[in-house]
Amino acid sequence: MKLTVSKKQDAIKDGGNGGSLINKSGIYDVVLNYVQIAETKNGAHQLNFNVTNQGMAQTIWGPILLSKDGRVNEITQGLLNRLCIIAGMDDGQEIETETQEYPVGRDQKLTEMEVIPELCDIPVKMRVQMEYGLYNDALQERKAVKAFYREDGATAAEAESGENIGARLAIDEEKYANNVTYKDGLTETAVAEMIKEKIDAAKSGSSAPVRKTAAAPKAKRPLFSK
Repeated sequence: MKLTVSKKQDAIKDGGNGGSLINKSGIYDVVLNYVQIAETKNGAHQLNFNVTNQGMAQTIWGPILLSKDGRVNEITQGLLNRLCIIAGMDDGQEIETETQEYPVGRDQKLTEMEVIPELCDIPVKMRVQMEYGLYNDALQERKAVKAFYREDGATAAEAESGENIGARLAIDEEKYANNVTYKDGLTETAVAEMIKEKIDAAKSGSSAPVRKTAAAPKAKRPLFSK
């Protein structure tokens, strides 16, 4: 399977804190360190976004791009396509990956991973929406990446047209930036109480900023090539 960047209008249309981790809904000015294509335990492939927000790096585990039976998630593909456009990739350009090493975890162990080289070390704005649910009666928290914007606030559609730069960002800031999703009967109050309990029960940790190593990358490969 081959994925390419598309600048067709229906493919790029706009869909509807110092040194701290991203832990609430909002639109953030970040450096996108890399976008990882990671294989899950059940054989699917997901996008993971490693970003630095005001000096603090973290990985936001993203949505499934390719299911274990080989079907592309069109919503995730659209998000990736728009990100590629605001990063300056060309219409019809194949989205490829290459193997690079990054420090991972508390011990910052160098780990090989598949990343999209054109999406490394670029400043962007990113809209994150917190989602809360229950699994085995335990609170589950997810940071859903809803949108990316160019550093000047342009969406993919605005970047391509050159018009109304920042118009969609203004709408998203006013109407959607603070949205939170509550599932399984949870409420804002209940989630706040459960989070407090978790903080009281265990120490929270933080990770150091991620830096790319100087090791030479391996050759690019088409995304999902056989």
